[in-house]
Amino acid sequence: MAVIGGGITGAGVARAAARRGLSVALLEADDFASGTSSKSSKLIHGGLRYLAMGHLGVVRHTARERAVVHRLAPHLCEPHWMVYPVATRRRLALMDVAVRVYEMLGAVEREDRHHRWGPAEVAVNEPALRPDVARRAVVFREYLTDDARLVLANLRDAVAHGATVVSRVPVTTLTGDDRIDGLTARCTLDDRTFRVAARVVVNATGPWVDPVRRLEAGTDSRLVLSRGIHVAVPREVLPVGNPITMTGADGRPVFAIPRGPITYIGTTDARHFDGPTHRPAVTRPDVDYLLDTVAGHFSAGLASGDITGAWAGLRPLIAKPGRSTAELSRKDEVWIGPRGLITVAGGKLTGYLQMADDVLARALEVGGFSPGPEPYDGPLPGGDLDVDLDTAASRLAAAHDLAPAIAGRLVRSYGTEAGTVAGSAPVAEGATLLTGEIDRAVDVDGALSLDDVLVRRTGSAWFDPDIDQLVEPVAAHLAGRLGWSHDEQGSHVTRFRANLSHDLAFVAGGQQKGDG
Repeated sequence: MAVIGGGITGAGVARAAARRGLSVALLEADDFASGTSSKSSKLIHGGLRYLAMGHLGVVRHTARERAVVHRLAPHLCEPHWMVYPVATRRRLALMDVAVRVYEMLGAVEREDRHHRWGPAEVAVNEPALRPDVARRAVVFREYLTDDARLVLANLRDAVAHGATVVSRVPVTTLTGDDRIDGLTARCTLDDRTFRVAARVVVNATGPWVDPVRRLEAGTDSRLVLSRGIHVAVPREVLPVGNPITMTGADGRPVFAIPRGPITYIGTTDARHFDGPTHRPAVTRPDVDYLLDTVAGHFSAGLASGDITGAWAGLRPLIAKPGRSTAELSRKDEVWIGPRGLITVAGGKLTGYLQMADDVLARALEVGGFSPGPEPYDGPLPGGDLDVDLDTAASRLAAAHDLAPAIAGRLVRSYGTEAGTVAGSAPVAEGATLLTGEIDRAVDVDGALSLDDVLVRRTGSAWFDPDIDQLVEPVAAHLAGRLGWSHDEQGSHVTRFRANLSHDLAFVAGGQQKGDG
């Protein structure tokens, strides 16, 4: 099996196939998780809003999948209380009923079931919320993740079961006449072209699904792309103790989520017309939508100058005539093309395991495989924790003389493997990022660029307030590991800073070309 696409869907498919004994090659055109799978709201959640849309099957499936992902990777799927503020008793009663149904569909354990806050509890626990908007609250369980690291963990598990995974190799053709028998790809690092023979090829490319389908035949478009953006601000500017669900002007949920010294806010839902890209523009209207939503819920308003980081990603939604992107279901679908290409589209981060099983079932049918029995579904790398995350962090801090905040971040990034980096020195004086994390990004997680390390392997670009001071020392360390010349090192720094400037262009009033 050849899998095209190194996001969460492709990683899940490769893992499921390799665990069943298939010979698997996964090819990613850029870096692993460089598309949608690193630009989500970083939630493993059931999608409460789809309950109101009547998509009970989607809610039931994804709400139950949270427990499965938590079991496989407790360090990358951590339960938190999500606060849903309400202004009236009537709204409180409606939300109480909705969450009860949500919990029933998701088979939520008793200790994780929701509770309600009165005015005094809201004032104590989330004092930054406006009293007129948040007189009361429904508080229920959701799970936070590091989306890019979840992709990497699945890829590593696939490799541990025999898969080969490669990045920077865009697929150029699908070979074979009546039936696809493989593909050709080009390495963007050295311009070599090579062929992979495969009885089955899976198209798991997210926003790029339609372009890959056109390699098989002149097919029509089946996707609608929706742009979602997030912005990050210092936590002291928007002080929240828990993830909070707000309601935007269009009725969509918008989250304010604490992560270390940062609070990030998102997401939006605007139609994207300009085709798939790894770096869609963060547009001023999207930013204003988020800032207006915050102003409607918090006593202290935000200005664009408060924003320290931003990212935009594209949702690959399956088109339904006459429906807006906000109305489209996140249910996944699997299609088989005229020459046998298997395409998977739609879906949510939370449901990636079931999506992988659905794809594998069709692949076995198309390829005529006789797979072995699925082995015990043990933890993903780093997920074999025998204590809760706070206890693990305390032990790590004591063993390596680390500040509690650093130890907590390391455990939530690397799980039981955190000790492999904890003893290393900071990349710069006063920095919380460690040199061992840079080495691990290269040696274990396949990083090849500054963007790979600071965005997808460590999240520093968005969640470390000292990112400006990290760029040069991290680039210098990478240069030694990857053999960059002085000029190459400078080019990587320039490119990284240009990417950050692109994402934050709205702050200086340099409006990006809008497409919504």
